[in-house]
Amino acid sequence: MYSLVTVFLAVFLFEPSLKKTGELSSTADSNIPSVCHIQAIDAGGYRFNTHWYQPVNAFDGNYGTNWLGPKPGSQDAWIKATFNKPCPVTRIRLWDRMSTNHNPSRIRVSFSNGEEQIVSFPVSYTQGRTPLDLTFEGILSRYVRIEILANYTDPAASAMNEIEIFLRDQDGVEKQIKYQGKEVHALLQRQEESRKRIEETQSHIRQLRAAFDPQATKRYRNRIQENKADRTVSFSMAPWSLTWSLISGVGCSASI
Repeated sequence: MYSLVTVFLAVFLFEPSLKKTGELSSTADSNIPSVCHIQAIDAGGYRFNTHWYQPVNAFDGNYGTNWLGPKPGSQDAWIKATFNKPCPVTRIRLWDRMSTNHNPSRIRVSFSNGEEQIVSFPVSYTQGRTPLDLTFEGILSRYVRIEILANYTDPAASAMNEIEIFLRDQDGVEKQIKYQGKEVHALLQRQEESRKRIEETQSHIRQLRAAFDPQATKRYRNRIQENKADRTVSFSMAPWSLTWSLISGVGCSASI
């Protein structure tokens, strides 16, 4: 039993490495079709010059990462998404980081046509509880710029977990204006690797279990369940179970 647990945990705790980058501005791949997409992401700065807090984190579709920038209210406390062409922005969805630190209370949203809006971030929406949706009448703009004016907590740094920008096409269908740079491709690759490791772990546990009891696959029900909201996958084969994060690519919990 000891060897089974040891092998199980060795597979379960494997963590992929991340490539470190210190770029202040990120640019999407040049082969993206000529439809509205985010061409570049810039910010007034990010803390410690580490990839853990770079501005692209706010546009990578990963709710487990965030941008962490300069002090709110300072001239550098901003983050900006530039499009490949003027795009009719109809909605911006803002997610606060899932933490008790650096939660924004007031922000300024501005566009290339000169329009801007100062928005209060409800305290009940902080810490990633609920996304804040800002709607517009199709503002034609080359960029969206968000400035953090003040925080509820810890005024040392600005922060934003995820920024999602949308438009409506000619048929009235809402579509997200996405960033498809190299950082996002790397994230998708890590998620695919996570899925492969889940399948490998499933097969390995089944083989180990069958080695102890040839009738195990008949007596126990194998179940895999994906939680799309939390972006986790739970795998169970009594008496074992594990939960795997598709965001980070590592295990969240396990029981034996």
